[in-house]
Amino acid sequence: MFEDFRPHLSQPKVPTEEEILRLLDSGDVEKALKAIRRAGFEYSQYERGITAGLHVMVRRKRVGELLSILYKHKLRSDMSIIHLLRTMVRQNDIPGFLKQALRFEIYEGLEQEIDHALQWLVAKNQHASAEAYASKFANLRARSQPSPRD
Repeated sequence: MFEDFRPHLSQPKVPTEEEILRLLDSGDVEKALKAIRRAGFEYSQYERGITAGLHVMVRRKRVGELLSILYKHKLRSDMSIIHLLRTMVRQNDIPGFLKQALRFEIYEGLEQEIDHALQWLVAKNQHASAEAYASKFANLRARSQPSPRD
């Protein structure tokens, strides 16, 4: 009835080291990481290139994406997560800042920025989001404080 199309499929092209480095140099870190895996390499083999690519992302104001990559791929960076989160606030990416601060479970040290972000949501008539984030940060704050029995 139907012809089997699978024999006509081509195998995915294995990226070359040059292609991976080009992606990293241009700040396409997510694509580069996928290419590294597809080629059968380890991230550690491209540590310097990955770091350079992450810095390109900061210069191009793609900090939220950078933080997502760090979290998703469990990568380390020479840049502080708190510094990157503050950069998001300076770039006025308030919803992204709140999302990433929760993702990394960071409240301490960002109290003022979080309060500002919650006020920003209220000013934008995003009351439900502001309440939800306020509740989540209250839970995070409670978990990070020592219990009275300690």
